[in-house]
Amino acid sequence: KREPKLNDCSPKNDSEIKTEMSAVSGKGHSPQRSLKRYTSMISLNGQHRDLSGVQKVWNDFLSEQVEPDLYLYNAAIGAFGKCGDWKMAVSLLKDMKAKSVKRTIFSFTSTMIACEKQKQWDEILKIWAEMKDGCLATGSYANRMILNAFVNMEKW
Repeated sequence: KREPKLNDCSPKNDSEIKTEMSAVSGKGHSPQRSLKRYTSMISLNGQHRDLSGVQKVWNDFLSEQVEPDLYLYNAAIGAFGKCGDWKMAVSLLKDMKAKSVKRTIFSFTSTMIACEKQKQWDEILKIWAEMKDGCLATGSYANRMILNAFVNMEKW
């Protein structure tokens, strides 16, 4: 029998996913432990491209009335993006700004990747402009997405 691993991206059945989820859920009720637990569970569901699982974990987290931190936001942006929900990824990036959670290059590029996968070229340009306005260095990957957006929008 194959032992499930947290970072193993091979196809899984429902019982294997539940086993992994229980392995990362842990016990304890401190806000810090809760954040780590939910970050792990959201990431795991994102790896399996399980949008309903990502949504459930996010909603469960929100019901605890604990403010998300940078790591949980980034994990959620990445997970929603992997599952094709670019609108939620953009919404989370905006929520970070509204709640004064410092957004990193990872926050922006993960959101841009979510938009790129769904061919949301206008959104990529908006995010890129916001990133530049925030004085974050864009890097070659973000610049490649911008070039791709211009080409696909026929604005080049």
